[in-house]
Amino acid sequence: NWSTAANWDTGVVPGASDTVTFNATSVQNSTVDASFAGTVAVLNINAGYTGTITLARSLTVSTTFSQAAGTLDVGSQTLDLNGTFTLSGGTFNANAGTVNVAGNFTISGGTFTAGTSTVVFDGGAATADVATNATFYNLTFAPSAGTIKTVANSDTLIVTNTLALTEGSINQTPIPAGGSVEAQGGLTHASTFDGGTGLIAITGAASRTINLTGGGEMPAVTLNAANVT
Repeated sequence: NWSTAANWDTGVVPGASDTVTFNATSVQNSTVDASFAGTVAVLNINAGYTGTITLARSLTVSTTFSQAAGTLDVGSQTLDLNGTFTLSGGTFNANAGTVNVAGNFTISGGTFTAGTSTVVFDGGAATADVATNATFYNLTFAPSAGTIKTVANSDTLIVTNTLALTEGSINQTPIPAGGSVEAQGGLTHASTFDGGTGLIAITGAASRTINLTGGGEMPAVTLNAANVT
């Protein structure tokens, strides 16, 4: 358990300003338990770690999250990343939780398992770079007002359940967009959404009705789905 001081090499439970690192020094499974305070500055899961880190309570990482090995299981909790998300190895299991990412969202390796989770791109301007494509269950764009979230060239963010366009805008480079945000399920759209230079591709066989809210803008949209009204 994270709240047990004897489990840490310093003999002290990490606090909100600390960096937590897992590596080959110990490959034991680890639980962010209910008695842990809930915030660290940096979480690194480095090469050599083969265990599983499980969230049994919410966890806030205020600057940097990086994973190169092992497994992180969000469970049904909230993982609030106020900085960057980088996955280069191992397995990130979003499970049935909520993952908030304020900064850059990067997948260059490893396995991102969406489960029935909701990923929220909040915070400030940032880029999603997923090495061709990544699949989400629910994906929400809800950054600060007027903020641009950029999808890297030729990348596709695939959303199998609900894509929510709440705030900010979606850009891609170059223009015209080389990739897309692909909505295979529902799409919700708020009057506060600012559009952008990106592309929303509505695809999939699911029967659904899409309502666009007056006053809100949209990026470019393509429709390749027979059961959409």
